[in-house]
Amino acid sequence: QKQFVDADLANVSALTDLEELSLFQWDITAAGLARLASLKELRRLELHAPKVDLTAGAATLREFTKLEGFLYADPAWVKPLEGMPNLRMFRFHRTGFPADVLSSLKTYPKLTCLAFEACGLDEKEWLSLKEVKSLRLLLFGQNMKFSEDMQKRLATEMPACEIRLTHPPFVLTPGKGAEVYALAGVKAEGTPMVAPSPGNFGIAFELGDFVKLPTLN
Repeated sequence: QKQFVDADLANVSALTDLEELSLFQWDITAAGLARLASLKELRRLELHAPKVDLTAGAATLREFTKLEGFLYADPAWVKPLEGMPNLRMFRFHRTGFPADVLSSLKTYPKLTCLAFEACGLDEKEWLSLKEVKSLRLLLFGQNMKFSEDMQKRLATEMPACEIRLTHPPFVLTPGKGAEVYALAGVKAEGTPMVAPSPGNFGIAFELGDFVKLPTLN
């Protein structure tokens, strides 16, 4: 399988109308990412590139002024991107939740959705999410240690936020605070969600299946 590198991004940079881009497990650096600054229409980015320097990389990402969704984000990106005006959703995958991330999340004026898959958060970290007052939708995927008691507590602490689980499929506090549009395979009427085919949260979360994020009133 070809391992894409910085030079491969030269061709991508010419696609100036591009709205969705996946750079998952690319062997690129911040210099390569900088070639994409011309993508002014980019709305959703999937990025997992450990070699990218966060400070330099964040400078490029701030050029994406229409960016709404950041998928496969490492929590380390949250602070360098503080305050991005249109970013409404982070998806975290197989990661922890450093203490300083919470205060940084509060700086995103339109942040309405957080998604977690295979993330190891403890009870204190879960409950700390209530401090991000703009949140209207929490999505929890597979391999999450999330007890029924914790689900109920979180729903009580965040009454304005809809909470959706995929394994097993279930909805808590449906449609609170805003009309919720989520992912392909997820109902917006407040009824229990349909498990995304083929039953894999990651597949259902591919960029093409992202329909619409909640909108703050």
